[in-house]
Amino acid sequence: MVLTERKSIEAAKTIINNSSEFMVLDVKRLKYGGQKEKFKLALEVLNFVDLTDTINKTIEKLESPQSIKTDIFYEAIESIIEGFGFSDGQFKKYLIELNKVYEYSRIFQNLAETDYYMPFEVEYLLLGLTSDELSKTNKDDLNEFNEAYGDIWSDHYDKKITADQYISKAKLLIDNLRRNL
Repeated sequence: MVLTERKSIEAAKTIINNSSEFMVLDVKRLKYGGQKEKFKLALEVLNFVDLTDTINKTIEKLESPQSIKTDIFYEAIESIIEGFGFSDGQFKKYLIELNKVYEYSRIFQNLAETDYYMPFEVEYLLLGLTSDELSKTNKDDLNEFNEAYGDIWSDHYDKKITADQYISKAKLLIDNLRRNL
């Protein structure tokens, strides 16, 4: 979990009382090449893997032959840490498995805390935008970019556009952002 300021005090109390159940990363040591942001986003994906594992265990207990493949999420972690984007084929595979998580998440949301969405910044990196490009983008341009990306994401989530259209529109949006850098 990546803590916000508000959650930090509450989490600190929990960590003190249950220290063997937590790992803490001292981000002061991460100084080069956007390492802090990369690790933060990689942890977000790892949280998603944990959610996926929980969903898969529930599906298994229901004796369903279906499951969600997590390998693409581990590839996403590697991609984020190494600083390279996904190919269109990899991103399409990512979207397929991500959509399965969202679908099962909606079904199970009343039974457990499964209301979790992948941060857009993860997808930006997977689509080829770099951490440096993100950090160089001024706040207004980034807010506008986030809003436009959210519209594309919503259209795909609502099944108004295909995965190929999603990738195409997102990459066009990234190209437009790069022109303003």
